[in-house]
Amino acid sequence: MSRDFGVTDGHSLYSLHRYRSDVRHMVIFDDLVEKEHHRVRLYVSASVYEMIRQAETNGLLRIVHHEEIVEGCSEPDSPRRRKHKHK
Repeated sequence: MSRDFGVTDGHSLYSLHRYRSDVRHMVIFDDLVEKEHHRVRLYVSASVYEMIRQAETNGLLRIVHHEEIVEGCSEPDSPRRRKHKHK
């Protein structure tokens, strides 16, 4: 997680939210609804991540980056894992 991806809103890279017991994902996305550019980073639970994925399908946002969070540590998606996971 060394890249910042130009995040303008949401949780900071080293936010304590990542250590919550229910957090399983870190997602960075572009908000496509607002007129101004908003790139948001959030540490979220599995259910919230599914809502974000649904919003992407509906064209409300675009996921730029995703990492799984295990006990506060990130595990970036490898291209191989991403190919199978997001189908």
